Amino acid sequence: MIALLEPDAAFSFADYLTWEEAQTERHEFVGGVAYAMTGGMQAHHEVTANAFAELRRIYGDHCRVYSQGFKVRVQLGLDDRAYYPDVFVTCQPGSPDALYNEHPCIVVEVLSDSTKRVDLGEKPESYTQLASLANYLVIDPTRAVVRVWRRSTGWHEEAFSGLDARIAVQCGEGLPSGAIDSSALYRNVFG
Repeated sequence: MIALLEPDAAFSFADYLTWEEAQTERHEFVGGVAYAMTGGMQAHHEVTANAFAELRRIYGDHCRVYSQGFKVRVQLGLDDRAYYPDVFVTCQPGSPDALYNEHPCIVVEVLSDSTKRVDLGEKPESYTQLASLANYLVIDPTRAVVRVWRRSTGWHEEAFSGLDARIAVQCGEGLPSGAIDSSALYRNVFG
C-alpha cells in the first residue's frame, strides 16, 4: 500500500470521507494518512468470493455480508481508521446511504504480499477493539492456511491448515453460528 497523504496534512476522518468519494480508487485511512489499495492475484479474488459465499450461506437470512467495496471504521482514541475488509458480516441495522460500518461481527482479510504485515499485525490489533467483533479471519490464498482470532478465546490466534479443516464462526449470542470448510474457501484455487 502506498501512502498518499502525510500525517501533518491534518487530514481528518471527515476530510478523508469527502476526499475519497471523489477518487476512482479505494483508500484505507490510518493515522491521518490515506493508503491506496492495490489489486490482487486471481487466487486472492477466488478466495474472497468463496469466503463471501460461505458467510452469505450462514448469515444471509439474518445479517448482511459485504465484500471489498464497503469500509469498516475503527476508532482508537483520537485515531480514526477506515479499512476495506475483503469480506465482513454485520448483524446491526444500517442506513442505505452509509459510507462505512462500525459494527462488524466477522471480518475476513485475504493475504497478499503487499498487505501481509498489516493484515497480521495492525489490523488484528485494530479490529479486535470493536465491541461487535466476534471473529477475525486471515486467509492465505497461496497455501491452505486460515488464521482465526476469536473474542471467545481472548483473541488467541488459532491456525487451521489443509483442505479438511472446519472453521467455526459465530457473530455473538442469539445469532446464528456455523462452520466453513476450508475446501470451500479454496474452491477453484487448489486441485
